Amino acid sequence: MLNDLDTLGRIEGDCDDISTLLAAVALVAGYRVRFVAVRYSPGVQHYEHVFVEIHAVAWRVVDLTVPIGTTIRAIEVMEEYVS
Repeated sequence: MLNDLDTLGRIEGDCDDISTLLAAVALVAGYRVRFVAVRYSPGVQHYEHVFVEIHAVAWRVVDLTVPIGTTIRAIEVMEEYVS
């Protein structure tokens, strides 16, 4: 990701790359963070998307890989808190 910043002038990555960077920044800023992995499709054996929730008064979804206001319609959700 940082190589892209140096060479392209922007950061690129998939949802787990972007979520990891965002979680690190939020943790350094003093926020509580959790990762959320979701599965959208029945019969799929792996999680299909991951995003971050940041606690600032309440848990807030922060997903920089989808348009603002996107509704999450998951059939299974796993949350993993980061300390």
